[in-house]
Amino acid sequence: MSKLCLAALQILAKSAGPYARSPGTMIKGGGVRLNNVKVDEELQTVTESDLIDGKMFLIAAGKKNKMVVRVE
Repeated sequence: MSKLCLAALQILAKSAGPYARSPGTMIKGGGVRLNNVKVDEELQTVTESDLIDGKMFLIAAGKKNKMVVRVE
């Protein structure tokens, strides 16, 4: 997973409160999605083909925590 995506996951995990799981645990449990597609590998990277309109992607951790990340 790219540094940008990992940073977004860490922000999402912190916003979930004191009972949030680590990004690695969330990925192993199937709770992380990149552009609404489940992330299966901890080392998955965000590539240009993952970008929506070449400039952003959506990352979600669980049902309620979602973030749009803009890439410049």
